[in-house]
Amino acid sequence: MSLLSPQTYEDLGIRELGQSGTSVSHSDSVHPKLVSVYEVANHLKVHYRTVQRWTRLNLIPHYRVGRSIRYSSEAVLEAIASSSPAGLRDQC
Repeated sequence: MSLLSPQTYEDLGIRELGQSGTSVSHSDSVHPKLVSVYEVANHLKVHYRTVQRWTRLNLIPHYRVGRSIRYSSEAVLEAIASSSPAGLRDQC
């Protein structure tokens, strides 16, 4: 039983589990896909602690979801692309 209505999930950008156990998104085009620190680190080919450090220094955009921190893939890539050439690597 869900305590939140489907509209609330959509407003929060949260995916809920479908009846078959697969992830169901209400509106991927409006809300960005949020990924974990490990997924960001893997994609950028850096250690996850580096991503955590960039987060702590507010160098990359992030969202707090409960006690977790999540990232929008697109927003992180844009932040890295717009940084100086040495950019975030200097912050390692």
